[in-house]
Amino acid sequence: MALAHPQLTGFTCEDCRAWLIDLKTGKRIERGGEPQRRRPGAPTPCRTCPRESPERGKALALGRREMATIHFYLQVRATAGVCLTERERADPLLLRNLAIVDGVFRQYERGQSAVEFANVLAHFRQAPTVAGGRARPRGRR
Repeated sequence: MALAHPQLTGFTCEDCRAWLIDLKTGKRIERGGEPQRRRPGAPTPCRTCPRESPERGKALALGRREMATIHFYLQVRATAGVCLTERERADPLLLRNLAIVDGVFRQYERGQSAVEFANVLAHFRQAPTVAGGRARPRGRR
């Protein structure tokens, strides 16, 4: 969830019950520079939120330690491991944990690549066609 919707890491479901929150940005909605409280009894946007419900939100929530691990992994990845000390490079538990996080990131990236590829295919399917219903190959006459 943190990969697909990072804006959701900035607030909890409890925050959403108390404040009006823009789900696209994860920020409180302001009017006149003041954050707007949700009116008592006003519905929350659970039906449009990727968390779907407060119960699922709790199950998906990452704690401080998990967020710190992700942050550390991103530093290691960005520097190709140069930021690791010799002791860290020799720590089998650390290396195992980094490998687990790396696997999750790579799986997510593969999924994103598949989504992007499907979007490209959809774009080509909507391309204009010539007589006979077939697209004319570009560069050939």
